[in-house]
Amino acid sequence: MTIARKLRTDLDKQSFTATHSMIELKYLTRHTARFKEDCTLKKVSYTRILDILFP
Repeated sequence: MTIARKLRTDLDKQSFTATHSMIELKYLTRHTARFKEDCTLKKVSYTRILDILFP
């Protein structure tokens, strides 16, 4: 509760700006599951193609 109050009353917003690399790191960290799912789907597709081409 005190953190929310501090953020609400803090006038200096410059202290909360992140560098471009930090923003990119946050994005990649948050979307790890999506990347893993995409990788899994590609592996399954690759396996299916190999099964079709080389029975």
